[in-house]
Amino acid sequence: MSYWPRRLLKQSIIYGLGDVAGKLLGFLLIPVYTNYLLPSEYGILNLCYVFSGFASVFCFWGINSAFFRYFVNEKDRKRQLECFITVFSMVTFFAFLVFLFSFSFSNFLSGFVFGSESESYLIKITAISILFNSLLATLLLAYRAKGRPSSYVKVTLSKLLVGILCNLYFVIGLRKGVRGVLYSDIISSSLLFLFLLIKFSPYLKTHISLDLSKKLLSYGIPLVPAVLSGTIIMLSDRYFINLFLGAKEVGIYSLGYKLGMAVSLAVTAFRFAWSPAIFQIVEDKGAKKIFSNVLTHYVSLIGLIFLGLVIFRRELFLLFVNSNYYQGSGVVVFIAISYFIYGIYLNFEVGMYLKDRTGYVAIISLLGAGLNIGLNLLLIPKMGINGAALATLGSYLLIASLGFFLSQRLYKVRYEARRLATIFLIIGTIFLLSQFSFHLIYRFFLFLLYLGFVMHITILKGDRT
Repeated sequence: MSYWPRRLLKQSIIYGLGDVAGKLLGFLLIPVYTNYLLPSEYGILNLCYVFSGFASVFCFWGINSAFFRYFVNEKDRKRQLECFITVFSMVTFFAFLVFLFSFSFSNFLSGFVFGSESESYLIKITAISILFNSLLATLLLAYRAKGRPSSYVKVTLSKLLVGILCNLYFVIGLRKGVRGVLYSDIISSSLLFLFLLIKFSPYLKTHISLDLSKKLLSYGIPLVPAVLSGTIIMLSDRYFINLFLGAKEVGIYSLGYKLGMAVSLAVTAFRFAWSPAIFQIVEDKGAKKIFSNVLTHYVSLIGLIFLGLVIFRRELFLLFVNSNYYQGSGVVVFIAISYFIYGIYLNFEVGMYLKDRTGYVAIISLLGAGLNIGLNLLLIPKMGINGAALATLGSYLLIASLGFFLSQRLYKVRYEARRLATIFLIIGTIFLLSQFSFHLIYRFFLFLLYLGFVMHITILKGDRT
C-alpha cells in the first residue's frame, strides 16, 4: 500500500475510534434500547434525531466544510487562528438562533415531526442537545484540520463513556425512556464542550474577520442544499414511515437501519481523514494517480466491512436485538450497500471541491433528495419499511453516478477500472454464495476468503501500484 492510502487508512482508523464514538454509542446501547424502549418509543426517539439532523444544517450553513478550504493550506499562524475564531463565532450565532426558534415554535414543530403537539417538550430537549453538539463539533474541527486525530479521539471517546454511563442511569435506573436518552446526550456533549472551551480559550482571543466570514459563507452556503439534501436522504424516510405506518414501524426500521449503518461508521471515518487530505494530495505531482489508488483501496477495505455485516447480520440480531425488532433485519443489506456507494461518491467529489464548484454538489444532492422523496412516497405504502430502504439505495446510486460524470469533466482521474471490477465481482459473488446456507462455519469461510484477497491486493500488490 502506497503512502497516501496508508496514511488515510491510519487516520481513518483513528478518526473511526473518535467520530464513530457518537454513533457507536447507539450500537453499544442497542440491547438497552430494545429491552427498555418499546418499538413505538424507539420510533419517537428517532423522530427526534430527524429533527436534530435537519436543524443542525442551519447551525453550520456549510461553514464547517469551508473551514478546511481556508485553514489547511494557510501557512500564517495568525491567519489560521483568525479563521478558527471566525468559524466558531459564526456557528455559535447560528446555533443560538436555531435554539431560540425551536423553543419559540416547539408546539408547531412537534405537530409537524410527531403528528401531535403533546411531544413539544421533546423538541425543547432536542434543541438543547443540538446547541451543545454544534458548538462541540466546531471546536473539534481544529483537531481535524491540524491532522491531530489522537487528540480528537480522546475527546470523543470521553463523550462516549459519559454518554454510556448517563444512558445506563437514566434509561435503566430511572426508566426515563426517550427523555433519558436525550438527557444523556446533553450532559455528555455539554461537559466535553466546556472542557474544550477552557482548553481553547487562549486561541479565542483573536479578532473575527468580516472579510473571511464573507468568504466562508460564499463557499459554504452553496453546500447547504447538498447537506440538507443528504439529511433528507438519511432521515426523511422515518418521517414518511411514521406518516404511513406509525411510530412502531419507525422504531423497527430505525433499528435495522442502525445496523446497516455499520458501513457508514467506516465511511464517516474515511470522510474525516479525506476532506482535508484532498487539498494536500493535489499539491503532489502524481495527485491523480493517488486519487485513483485511494478509490481502489477504499472499495476493497469497505467491502470487507460490508461483507462482514451482511454475512453475519442474522447473528447480530440474535445476539443484540430484542425479538420485537427482528422484522428490521430485512433492511440491513440495502442500507449497507447504500453507504458503501456513498463512500465511492466521496471519492468522486474531488474535482468539484478542487475547482470550487460546490454548486455542482448541491445540484447532485438536490436531485438525489428529490428522487428519495418520490420513491418514499411510492414504495413505502406498497412495500413498507423495505420500500424506504430501497428508496435510500436508489438515491445514492443516482448521486454517485452524477458525481462521477460531473467531477470527471472538471478534474479527470483515470480510475483503476479493471481492479475495481474484479473487487466488485468478488464481493458480489461472496455475498450471493453466503445466501445459500445459514451455516456459520460456511459463511465464516467465505468471509476469510475475501479477507485473504484484501490482504493480497493491499499488502502484496499495494506497493507496486
